[in-house]
Amino acid sequence: MSDNSVVRIVHFTLLFKIDGKYILIDPVSSETITFFPIFAPKRFHELPIAMEELPFIDIVMISYNHYDYLDEQSIKSLKDKVGYFYTTLGVKQTLLDWRGRYNESL
Repeated sequence: MSDNSVVRIVHFTLLFKIDGKYILIDPVSSETITFFPIFAPKRFHELPIAMEELPFIDIVMISYNHYDYLDEQSIKSLKDKVGYFYTTLGVKQTLLDWRGRYNESL
């Protein structure tokens, strides 16, 4: 990825590289994004890169707590390679709840 570029990963998940810094917006990588995965169709195409394969991400921005913008699996796979998470207070509470559920840092 060259400096000052953007890649659409899936849906509204965007990866920016600006002056050598990586910014990831609304990371979603699950096969199905729904409250009822048994009834939902799977993603139509493969991700260009798995969340685990991403480089260190300086900033992850999560816009709001909606099932297709806030993916627990993606957050868990990224948590150890992110400098800062920026989000709203409601999403912050969701992240804290996830951390408590698994008794680990998120």
